[in-house]
Amino acid sequence: MHKFLPILAVLAFLLFSTQALFDTSRNWVEIENFRQIQEVISTSDHLVSLFFYNTYDCSKCQQSEMTIDRFSDDLVGLVKFYHIDCDKIWDEVDMQERFPICNPRNIKELPQLVFYSPPAVRMNENGNPNQPKEHVYTGEVSVKAISKYAKEILPSFRDIIKNQNELTNFLNYKEIPNKVILFTDREETPTLFRGLTAQYKDKLHVT
Repeated sequence: MHKFLPILAVLAFLLFSTQALFDTSRNWVEIENFRQIQEVISTSDHLVSLFFYNTYDCSKCQQSEMTIDRFSDDLVGLVKFYHIDCDKIWDEVDMQERFPICNPRNIKELPQLVFYSPPAVRMNENGNPNQPKEHVYTGEVSVKAISKYAKEILPSFRDIIKNQNELTNFLNYKEIPNKVILFTDREETPTLFRGLTAQYKDKLHVT
């Protein structure tokens, strides 16, 4: 396995050299309206983390936010992190039904952490967009528990090669000329490699 360490080192560099996409002082972005939420979850190729909280009347929100901040440090580059202050965005009446968690009547349910994993293919055979999958986190509020959960649902846009014929077809595929191959005897795809497949989706053909 040691002979593959240089490959993984290069992949790590490629993945984490893209951090200009994030705010330079923090790993999360504050969303200011419902339409931004809709755009984020419908266009991202990464796992998206939405942290819903309320500035006022939510004693648990501040403590949980500190945990979420440390969680974002743990998986920076692998997950896109967004914070939503429900108190600021609830006035947008025409979008309220989509995110009832922000209804002031539901303040006792805050804070809430929701993940959205992107579809493997954006459009279905009928030409309609495939929807991301929603994952409402209900586990322990700790960095370790949340990180473990997020890693389990990270998207993986890669093929699995099982024989020489499939390898030949993969190498001959011209539509995406740039290719990355991970040789491994493990059944589970490494977390870093899954992050790479999301970061360079449609730019690298990964297997």
